[in-house]
Amino acid sequence: FGVLPIPVNTRKFVPPQHPPSPGIIGFAGRADDPRKNINLLFRAIKILSRKIPNIKLLLTGQKTASLQSQVEALDIVDNVSWVGWLKDHELPNFYQCLDVFVFTSSKEGLGISGLEAMAAGVPVISTPCGGPLDYVFDGTTGLLVDFDGNALAEAVYKLVTRRGFRNVLGHNARTMIEEKYNHRDFDGNIASVWK
Repeated sequence: FGVLPIPVNTRKFVPPQHPPSPGIIGFAGRADDPRKNINLLFRAIKILSRKIPNIKLLLTGQKTASLQSQVEALDIVDNVSWVGWLKDHELPNFYQCLDVFVFTSSKEGLGISGLEAMAAGVPVISTPCGGPLDYVFDGTTGLLVDFDGNALAEAVYKLVTRRGFRNVLGHNARTMIEEKYNHRDFDGNIASVWK
């Protein structure tokens, strides 16, 4: 069998004209889905808030009572913001304002949000959860971490504080999306496989 990379609209998802503010971490998805393992990300934000007090986690979707209680228990209410469910045309702006994008999933399919973030020049930090292993290459397009809050916090801290390294990974991520996950090649690939 073969693998056909699902394409991303590289004209819609583009890097911002100006670099994002350091320390804005993003997550897009159903945070209340247990497979997303969002409590791992909350724990990492708690650890990071001691080193970077203005660290900010932006999450799509709506907070639930359960998620809010986790945030309150960790005393990171000021570090966590919910932007609501975004419409398709609002997603590019969301990714462009991010410094780092994070997957903490225990199990993930493709993880299209990671591809969209990378198309916007945002490096991705991911757990070894499935789909993202096809495009998050440790030290090249992002960082891979174990299911450990300290390891995740350390990876985020590395990208937030080492701007040159972060920017190289973001550039590499965008380049890889342009080369492997574009619509032009997908059309040719699927036609070839179908034939």
